[in-house]
Amino acid sequence: MLTINTNLSSLIVQSNLKASTLGLNQAIERMTTGFKINGAKDNAAGYSISTNMSTKIGAYQVAEDNASMGLDMVSTASGSLSQISDKLSRLRALTMQAQNGTYGSTSIDAIRQEADGITAEINRIMSTAEYNGIKLFGESSKPTINGKEVTLNSDGFMVDVTRRDTTGMTSIADVDPNQTISSGTYSISTSDELVQFLEMGNSGKIKGGEFVLANDIDMSGKNVFLSASIISNIIFDGNGYKISNLTQILFTSNLENSEIKNMGLENVRLTDSNNENSPLVIQATNTNITNCYATGSVNGASYFFGGLVGNLNGGTIDHCWTDVDINSSSGANGGIVGVLSSGTISNSFSLGDVQGVYYSGGIAGVAYGTIENCYTSSKVSSEMGSAYEYVIASNDSQGLSGGPLNLTITNVTYDAGANPGMALYDNSPLITASNLTASSRVIPDITLQVGINSSLSSQITFSTAFTISGLSSNIENPNMLTTLDEIIESVSNKQTELGSVQNRLESVLEEISIQYDNLVSSRSTIRDADIAEESSQYIKMQILQQASATLLATANQTPSIALQLL
Repeated sequence: MLTINTNLSSLIVQSNLKASTLGLNQAIERMTTGFKINGAKDNAAGYSISTNMSTKIGAYQVAEDNASMGLDMVSTASGSLSQISDKLSRLRALTMQAQNGTYGSTSIDAIRQEADGITAEINRIMSTAEYNGIKLFGESSKPTINGKEVTLNSDGFMVDVTRRDTTGMTSIADVDPNQTISSGTYSISTSDELVQFLEMGNSGKIKGGEFVLANDIDMSGKNVFLSASIISNIIFDGNGYKISNLTQILFTSNLENSEIKNMGLENVRLTDSNNENSPLVIQATNTNITNCYATGSVNGASYFFGGLVGNLNGGTIDHCWTDVDINSSSGANGGIVGVLSSGTISNSFSLGDVQGVYYSGGIAGVAYGTIENCYTSSKVSSEMGSAYEYVIASNDSQGLSGGPLNLTITNVTYDAGANPGMALYDNSPLITASNLTASSRVIPDITLQVGINSSLSSQITFSTAFTISGLSSNIENPNMLTTLDEIIESVSNKQTELGSVQNRLESVLEEISIQYDNLVSSRSTIRDADIAEESSQYIKMQILQQASATLLATANQTPSIALQLL
């Protein structure tokens, strides 16, 4: 059939010409870019996968640079320690030589001159060693107790906890909440069970017994009415578990003649909505708190704000630590306790900032009793000025507790950098202090981002902090050999520590290389164009385009054939 109004042959050829032209353009694009996926329209799923892979590849490139720079840093520190080690060995040899007893004064002077030079050079290396403007050697930023850095275990405790088997214990859920508990051992496994225990305590139903956590417990969204009831004569064993996301004080306002141990309180967020001024308890009387910790913040207007306890009136806090930021519009605020009415805080440390109106301290706002073997790096501030700010604690001679009492501070280290110029404690003659150490703590731990994720598994943390004590050129001192042996051993131990970090970083670089190569290969499979295939497609589409152009001219002549029939 021949028609004039509709040239069907021409339309068919035009459609095919358009398709071959698009195919030709696509082949040209793929060959010139080298990619078969140049946009989401080409392959939506493949484009998404390829984009994610490209992001990871870029991240691995940065991670490789990070690990390489970290390795360079550790190598720099290790190299400096190697120089120190060599010089210490020479100094030891000179000391042995000088102590032989066969050298006259002139010879001893010559030996001492060389020893002086070696000692000066070791001190110079220690003070000037740095990498990219970062000082390598100095005191550690970690809490120090009794001259030793504190190391927390993987669960955050200062002392390892052997977890007890709770399967044979009576669950608190099986106890009638209206009965009074005065003895027995009970397990607490869930937030509902913990709420039941706390509600029984607030109702005056807890008069004794032992309570043991069987799991980590998340208290998000859980609230318990806080009363003035007293929980007494209990043992609360956290069993190495933690309670997280508290928005109110854990125990009732008063805890007497009890023991709290082996428990972590994480991400506490108290806002003083019900006179709640500390994560654990408002007032603890004759109560021992051991191997516990708290992190989070406390904000409000009540008195006696503490990172762990509001007011400790007798008993002990031992091997505990806090990283709780305190912001109070009132007084007696401390990183561990607001007020130490009596008792002892020992072997503990605080890190959180403490801000209040008056009587604010890194460990205690006001204290009567004993603070020993502790450390604080809390930044302390008071609206009423430095007269009411104390790095460690104050002794309120005005008598918040009814009258002035004595305070003894022994073996306490504090971060002088956090509170420059601030008094250690007030000038009360009722305070006895000894062995206070101001530490600049200038060398923080170094964290390397060597993975592509934000998790801890993508980071390596280590410390180059290192100090030498007792070094001198007094080569005639009979104790000098022992001192040098101790220093050489400490250098060797630090070298071993840095060597293990170097091994880890080399392993990281190898792993990154493997991951990078595999990702690049996978992305190539998905995204890269096969030039041989695309060139064949190009020739095919070019031929089809030329054929379509030739046939289009023929198709356009079809209506004129119809006119010849008239």
